[in-house]
Amino acid sequence: MRSRTDRGRLPAFILSAAMLAAFISPAAAQTAAPARPVADQLRESITVQSIADSTKALAAPEMEGRGTGQPGGEKAANWIAEKFKALGMKPLGDKGSYLQKVGFTETVIDPATSFSAGDTMLEYGKDFAFMPRTGDRRASGDIVFVGYAIQGKAAGIDQLADVDIAGKFVAMIEGPPPGFSKEIWKKQKLQRAIMRNLYSKGPAGIITFSRGDEEQTEDQAVDYFSRRQVSLGGESKNLPEGAPVFVSMTAKGIEKVFAAAGMTREKAIELAGDPKFRGKDLKVKAKAISKLTTSKVTAYNVVGLIEGSDPNLSKEAVLFSAHYDAYGKLNGSIYAGAADNALGTAEMLSVAEAYTKLGRKPKRSMIFLAVTGEEYGLLGSKYWAKERPGTSKRSRLT
Repeated sequence: MRSRTDRGRLPAFILSAAMLAAFISPAAAQTAAPARPVADQLRESITVQSIADSTKALAAPEMEGRGTGQPGGEKAANWIAEKFKALGMKPLGDKGSYLQKVGFTETVIDPATSFSAGDTMLEYGKDFAFMPRTGDRRASGDIVFVGYAIQGKAAGIDQLADVDIAGKFVAMIEGPPPGFSKEIWKKQKLQRAIMRNLYSKGPAGIITFSRGDEEQTEDQAVDYFSRRQVSLGGESKNLPEGAPVFVSMTAKGIEKVFAAAGMTREKAIELAGDPKFRGKDLKVKAKAISKLTTSKVTAYNVVGLIEGSDPNLSKEAVLFSAHYDAYGKLNGSIYAGAADNALGTAEMLSVAEAYTKLGRKPKRSMIFLAVTGEEYGLLGSKYWAKERPGTSKRSRLT
């Protein structure tokens, strides 16, 4: 995301090579230069006020956060379509409209979902969350703490020694231990290797938590995993039967687990930092219930076209795109998503408006695409790239 101090220079950044490409033809070097550069005309047409007005409209309370598959998202799609229409753009969606229908599967957590350590019940979304794709599952087993779950014969480290993790819940710290290079850890994909090793030993569940000094903590993972999830098309594929239940825990949540075992999170982290540490049975039993509710929902990409003026170059298109969706309504709160990404959509609309104010059309065609489902993995973009309604898939896109 660009910083606020960069926004005054934003039009110059946007209106660079892509905009000039729309006007330049192969014979451009043989023609006289225009009296006023096209880029200058475009920059002058884009105003901070225009961008601010569209950003406020998209982030307004009635848009309800523009959630994918939610009423607010549909309101936003229709609002953008009306903008395209007012600018005189050709509709490039389904059946002569500006809207491209995209089918999604929505997954939300059922209230029956729970996790307990001994007699201590944890709160979903505050203390813990199951990894997406867990599906409807029940699992139980004793909890064993294995530090960072490192087994390195060359270094004389075996944090899985002295414990049998089959059928049990493994509690572990995610990420490299103190003093180990994060770059090497990431480059050599050591976390993935550790998880595969654990997976192969048949645990009932794997509980991950953070020290708190990582760039992305398990607290952030819990916040994300506990939200509604959206997948493209049919129902999302869940983990295979027999796979362990993956549980992310916040600092508050794992503290409750260790308290049930008569320990503290701080002490556990200290123990795990000792190369001689061996796995420890916490003498506490975990019970996990994952219950999900799925439903089919619909959202829309919004697509408009400014046709090029050159008979040959108009078959090529410069593509401008921004996602308009945010997280919408979640657990009674509205995530307005002004910066992410009402602002980006507003910038794209301002560029489109600037092109329509020029005295002449660009030689190449211009496609303006506002996509949905970005917050869940670029889903709207993937769907448009696959289907591309109203365009020839042989067209060259820039």
